[in-house]
Amino acid sequence: MGRIIELDYSTVVKIAAGEVIDRPASVVRELLDNAIDAQADWITIYISNGGKSYIEVSDNGIGMDKEDLLLCIKNHTTSKIKSFDDLENLKTLGFRGEALSSIAEVSKLKIISKAKDSNTAFSLYSEGGNIIEVKETSRDAGTKVIVEDLFFNLPAREKFLGSATTELKLIEKEITKKALPFFNVGFEFYSDGKRKFVNPKRKSCLERIYDFFPDVVEDLLLIERIEKDFSFTGYISKPNFIRPNRLYEYFFVNQRPVEWKSFYYVIQNVYGEILPKGYFPAVFIYLSINPSLVDVNVHPMKKEVKFKDEQKVIKSLIESMQEVLNIGNVYNAGEKLEFTPYEKKISEAIRDYFVNSQDKSRPDFSKINATYNNYRIKEETLFSLNTEKTNQQKSLSSLRYVGIAFNTYIILEDEDILYLVDQHAAHERINYEKFKKVYSQKVLSSVNLLVPVKVDVPYVVLDDFLANLSILKGCGFDIEHFGQNTFVVRSAPAFVDYEMVGEVILGFIESLEERKSNVSDFLDESIRQMACKASIKAGNRINENEVKALLSELENTPNNLTCPHGRPIIVSFSRNDLAKLFKRTGF
Repeated sequence: MGRIIELDYSTVVKIAAGEVIDRPASVVRELLDNAIDAQADWITIYISNGGKSYIEVSDNGIGMDKEDLLLCIKNHTTSKIKSFDDLENLKTLGFRGEALSSIAEVSKLKIISKAKDSNTAFSLYSEGGNIIEVKETSRDAGTKVIVEDLFFNLPAREKFLGSATTELKLIEKEITKKALPFFNVGFEFYSDGKRKFVNPKRKSCLERIYDFFPDVVEDLLLIERIEKDFSFTGYISKPNFIRPNRLYEYFFVNQRPVEWKSFYYVIQNVYGEILPKGYFPAVFIYLSINPSLVDVNVHPMKKEVKFKDEQKVIKSLIESMQEVLNIGNVYNAGEKLEFTPYEKKISEAIRDYFVNSQDKSRPDFSKINATYNNYRIKEETLFSLNTEKTNQQKSLSSLRYVGIAFNTYIILEDEDILYLVDQHAAHERINYEKFKKVYSQKVLSSVNLLVPVKVDVPYVVLDDFLANLSILKGCGFDIEHFGQNTFVVRSAPAFVDYEMVGEVILGFIESLEERKSNVSDFLDESIRQMACKASIKAGNRINENEVKALLSELENTPNNLTCPHGRPIIVSFSRNDLAKLFKRTGF
């Protein structure tokens, strides 16, 4: 007797369903595709328990009549195409007719729909793909799909799902991927009875980007190009905006979010020489192309595409991005910038200076001493400098001020040694120690802001931000949730300049994006990030009085040999060192 058998229908459809629906986020993705293809301009999503228990997607699209309702959960039934040749002119997100049938096979499914040209709505209920009930009901034009107990008949698949929090984040990402290209559609999202966000219909891609990624909009540059067979528009970030992950990178083909491997090659080709290793820019590209020149039918979940002339698309993207960044003028293409892990923040500040020629807001260092005389740490300074001629300790304030090189390095000298002090690293150490003292000892009072500062938190970290507000409050910030992803800062530590308050909160957000599992590590890293954002940047001009105030404060700061990231704050050159450089020894 042979070993090969023909699988029964029930087994076949469950295996096939697993290729399309592998978790709650897959359900949401497919239902959003259907709603958008149905010409909806408002979509509401409800979930509970990360979508494992309940998913509901409701739209105001064209709806279905009873005949279509009975057909829609059958395998390979679709309104999008009639033959394989129609893929050559595909203008919809869906086309295989697998989504609803796959969802029906692994859940308890209810669909309520009313066609726009009908006076009657109908409801269908099924379990495991078997229709239990069809009846008349009432609702406005459009469709509501309710998915309950996902994988109730596939316990092996169900046990491999993540926690409710993990599944929620994946669902939020799917919504983001649909909302970004379809900016003319409104999206409303609820989780466990709480409204997560409401994003109304927008007039442009940039407005929708702001809805989800408000922290990057001011650093975006418009990119546009029209070729013979395709065109694209989008936004790319200046080199001063970097993130430790690819959460800000999106590529859309005819409004379809795809994971095109060459997209990451393009980004690396353009930014690879100007960003620290392991950090990434923000890139939002919207490509429009003749459907006959791209194959969207290469992945079970329609995540990937294949271009007829991929190299042409790659070349056009690279050239356009390089032109917008003006890399040839800003950077020496033949000289690769190297960064250590400790240099990430200072490199960000240096790039910011070269890309933006005008001065940025900065704190007034002349006020530092007056504000903090009562709170200085009363311990002997750790910053002692020895010359070759004497072992007597030298203070920074006793050195002669020469000037500032590149608006970054303070130049000091005494009889035989030249010193260079990194102004950003010095101020970063000062602010880091102050934030630590505020958090650990609660010794400093906050200052009420005359005009509160509004901060929009990216949705991708909103839940983590809410869960960790206690850290910000412990560091002296009074911050209030103002609805959706908007927060208002009403007070801040006195040593944080008003103009830098928003930047400091964004520094905390960055620490959430690269959060480690160890709580103490995260706390320290978040304080480092906030200290960095609160500090004067490389390239910012400060006068002699501000330099003296900064150096005086540094002398009274513990651990003042290095910045919080481990970089040196000061380097020195002896008279003999300089003589050797100029080959003056022996004369």
